[in-house]
Amino acid sequence: MKNICIIGTGRVGLTLALTLASAGFRVSGIEKNKDVVESLKRGTPHFYEKGLDALLKKHLNKNFGFASINLPPGISCAQCPSSIILTNSWGKLISR
Repeated sequence: MKNICIIGTGRVGLTLALTLASAGFRVSGIEKNKDVVESLKRGTPHFYEKGLDALLKKHLNKNFGFASINLPPGISCAQCPSSIILTNSWGKLISR
């Protein structure tokens, strides 16, 4: 099983994370919003998308887990459907 990390569990990040978990990936989600984290801990998405609540309940603490952290100062994140790109404050690529 391959591991993947998704930074941000908003509309794109959570949907992508659960889709990848359904495809057999072990997904770790990173989220800084404590209200979102509490909602996810209860197995409740913080927005509506048909079928998302069932996927969250199915994969929570199995193929999908999450952590609440803040990225270090100077680190920004761009989320794309196929990859996560981290850059520092000068735009230098840190991770892809």
